[in-house]
Amino acid sequence: MPPQWPAVRFQAAAIEWEDRRIEGLQLELAEDGVFSLTVERVADAGREPLLGPSVLAGRLEQVEQDADEMQASGTAEFRGLEANWRYSSARGSHSLCLDAASSAIEKLLRSEWPIEGSPWTRSGSISGCAVYPLDPDNGDAMALEMVFDGISFDSPEGRFAGADLDLEIAADVRFGDDVFVEAEGRLASGQVLIDQFYGDFSASPIDFRLLPQWAASGLESAAVKIQDDGALHVDARLVPNDGGEWAVEVRQLDLGFPGAYRRYIEPFAAAWMLDGLEMTGGVRWSGTLTQSRVESGNLDVSDLSIVDVRRDRFALTGLSTRLRPGDESSQSAVSWSGLLFERINLGAGSALLDTTPGAFALASPLRLDVLGGQLQIDRLRYVMPGSPAAARAESRFEMQAKLAGIDMARLTTAFGWPRFDGRLSGEIPRVRLDAGVLRADGEMRFEIFDGEVTVGGLSAERLFGVLPSLAADIQIRNLDLEQVTSTFEFGTIGGRLDGRVDALRLLDWRPVSFDAWLGTPEDQDSARSISRRAVRNLTAIGGGSGTAALSSPIIRMFQSFSYRRLALGCRLENYICHITGLDDDGESVLLLEGAGIPRITVRAWNRSVDWTRMMENLANLSSEPTVQLGGAPDS
Repeated sequence: MPPQWPAVRFQAAAIEWEDRRIEGLQLELAEDGVFSLTVERVADAGREPLLGPSVLAGRLEQVEQDADEMQASGTAEFRGLEANWRYSSARGSHSLCLDAASSAIEKLLRSEWPIEGSPWTRSGSISGCAVYPLDPDNGDAMALEMVFDGISFDSPEGRFAGADLDLEIAADVRFGDDVFVEAEGRLASGQVLIDQFYGDFSASPIDFRLLPQWAASGLESAAVKIQDDGALHVDARLVPNDGGEWAVEVRQLDLGFPGAYRRYIEPFAAAWMLDGLEMTGGVRWSGTLTQSRVESGNLDVSDLSIVDVRRDRFALTGLSTRLRPGDESSQSAVSWSGLLFERINLGAGSALLDTTPGAFALASPLRLDVLGGQLQIDRLRYVMPGSPAAARAESRFEMQAKLAGIDMARLTTAFGWPRFDGRLSGEIPRVRLDAGVLRADGEMRFEIFDGEVTVGGLSAERLFGVLPSLAADIQIRNLDLEQVTSTFEFGTIGGRLDGRVDALRLLDWRPVSFDAWLGTPEDQDSARSISRRAVRNLTAIGGGSGTAALSSPIIRMFQSFSYRRLALGCRLENYICHITGLDDDGESVLLLEGAGIPRITVRAWNRSVDWTRMMENLANLSSEPTVQLGGAPDS
């Protein structure tokens, strides 16, 4: 039989204590234990409202009391939140616990409740206890415990989501001239999606501790500590600055690999195709962050190794740094035990750095032995996002370098290209990164094939991301044509080669447009030789009469021929190559002007060729002239 309670009714127009005022208070308790507590308004000493009209309703189900202790329990409902409650009182200390049913959390966090983002919540339960005072004989203090179990949420646009999150929070609150709060907790399990970041905390929980400090004007600062099983350790403090923003003073930020990469870095790195790395070692940073920039910071890297095991593009081992921006008494340096780019081994190295808050640069040129030659980096500078240098619109990245005596045979073998012989030397002007676009100020010059290649107007985007793009203009001067053609197995052609590639555009490293021309220099007046295979390949590009001529019995006796001039141009638009050459008679384009006896002339009769098919045909050419594009008269 349910207990019977005395009917109680209490009303008060206003109740004041210390700096609080309750207006329109009404309490009712029925004999069956149903109760309601109504208030019209709760305000502070300045009559600023803290709570508007509200009703707390429920049922008193059990009360037990003896000389030293009282216990009571029941149910309650407040603004849609339904909960079971337990109250106890012993030796001057009071405890109140609430257990919200899992279905009630949806009501708690809907738009009627003043919590931002509450409509996102889908399921979960909340329980908590408050004990006040903790020790009646030793100060005015309260203990709070909150448990969030199985919380799931998602935002309408899908940028933020969580599933099966279990969160525990415990806090001690001490009252006095200032309020002191010490809270600690654990994110014990669940998955979280925050924009591009995804974290699964089921196997490795995160522990945190928060110590906010209040003054008369409000929150003065907050100390934060976070620990994630060796992957992450944070010891920081949030403080307001003069501009009204909050700054984060990081006393210590430790990243331990591979855990930190897999949990915190890889989700973002995937956008730059830097996922799938193997990382070991550690990073420690301390400094100050604001909402808009990096104010300062010291960086120490200990034996960091990064290996691109998924795509085999690079490997860096034994990286150690000590960066002290703005500290002239401490020398900043970086060293590494191994550096591999594709199949190019750059070996060990070290460098001294000039560092300022948020930026670092080489203090002196860095020389590296590369493939029998040398790479000299004269300038290298990087600016961190949000740093003072970045706020001054300085370039994010700058580099200037020289190449000398690089063995082309070893270089082409390393990249899997057709084998080149000779040496490569060149100069790379200042290259800078602004707003995600890499640009070169000036021209890059390279000595190759006994001639010179100049690259100007270079710009690139998303070099390590999805669909990288590149634009450039290329000038070719006085290359040894025999070296070029033998390298690409086109057939042997003697003489020299000039040319240009204007408005080159690559997308995902494939050409989408350009205007190119390659040919013998204008001042070449003496005859040069061209092999039968080279004649056949020229013919295959545009479909001319040269192939038919090569099949005659007399011509078959010759393996090479003399020529006076040659030229081949291609304007690529919409994957169609529009062919140009020495001249155009309206029906065909002259590609090769022969000389001597026998005299071979090659013309392109098909002046618009599918680019992809043309490249496939050239790659598949065998020793017999079986592939042609277009047709031509037999005569």
